[in-house]
Amino acid sequence: MRLLCITLGIGILIWLLQSPPEMVWVGFLLTASIVGARLAQRAKLPDVLGIIAAGLAIGFAPITTADSHQSIKPIADIAMAWTGLYLGTSLSRSIFTNQRLLTGSLYLYAAPVLTTFFVLIFFDLHPVTTLQLAILSGVPAPIFLDRAEHNLRDTWPFSLCVTAIGLCLLFLTGLIFGVQFIQKDGLGSFLNLAADIALAVLIGVIGIELVHRWLRHIHTPTGQFTSWFALSFLIALASWHVWVQPLILSWAVGLALSLRTKLGLRPNIRPPKAEALIAFALAHYVSGLILDWQMPSVPSHFFPLIAALILGKIAGGLLCSRLTSQPVQAWLPLLPQGLLAIVCFESIAHETAPLYFICTGIGLHLLYLLVNQIAQKIKNGRIRALARRTQAV
Repeated sequence: MRLLCITLGIGILIWLLQSPPEMVWVGFLLTASIVGARLAQRAKLPDVLGIIAAGLAIGFAPITTADSHQSIKPIADIAMAWTGLYLGTSLSRSIFTNQRLLTGSLYLYAAPVLTTFFVLIFFDLHPVTTLQLAILSGVPAPIFLDRAEHNLRDTWPFSLCVTAIGLCLLFLTGLIFGVQFIQKDGLGSFLNLAADIALAVLIGVIGIELVHRWLRHIHTPTGQFTSWFALSFLIALASWHVWVQPLILSWAVGLALSLRTKLGLRPNIRPPKAEALIAFALAHYVSGLILDWQMPSVPSHFFPLIAALILGKIAGGLLCSRLTSQPVQAWLPLLPQGLLAIVCFESIAHETAPLYFICTGIGLHLLYLLVNQIAQKIKNGRIRALARRTQAV
């Protein structure tokens, strides 16, 4: 209640000042997202739905303007970079070397990709766009998952592994088609691109090694938090110069740091799941999508894309259950799309990104909750029926 009153007070202050300082906006978004998460907890809903609702409310609010939203984007980029580091460092070599987990992840990813691709080829889309949209259709929402809530052993690793497969394929296709496009401009442009990529790889390898050695010598929680925050700031700063989303760049850095060791980073070294930073990043991004929503009409391929995505994910989950003996509850939380997929989708089809997020990030999350409740009721009914038969005997 106290935090809700603080949020309302900051909102009134913003309305009175018209153009408040940036830190006032940061405080408003931060408190509003936390209030949304706590209200969702009281309603027995996932925290992420409350955070998304707060972002939607802020985006539609009359006090929110494009200038005020853009003024705090550097701080939001740092929070996005932290989120990407958290996801990237959660992966480890043991996940990729687990044959059962990797096989199930391939089924979970390949089914929606193939289904979406064969649907989109019937529409008047560029082949590169068709391929990229299909690749993104299999990416789940790992940041939307609560590991305490989904206590099945393989749900969280599945989401991380499937996400890694999708983003790596998206990067490879972008690199291949980018090189083909540059080659049309002549050998000089191709050599310049190759030199830039080689320099970026060299700087990345050296930076990863330095960060890894630095983290090995930091043992206090305060020092670790400060180190990860400084790294998030540097990644956000680099993303502004290379025109890459900080979430994607930090995910790659976190993955490289985790793969640097055989068993991955120890839990006490990884960046903590700072709920406040992640909530702030998500609320800022959602409110930005609403502010940029200027879609005059829905493209003809959009709803077939959503339908193919849903059917493909369900088909992949059923194949995974059949061939790897995974329970339905292990892959059902992977139906929604998350921040990584939406951020990549925005770079491909900017105009339809808000509607895509509403359908795949919110709609599929609600669909999962509904199906999960029905499954729980059926399971509880069977248990009660078995108990009655046992008592009768």
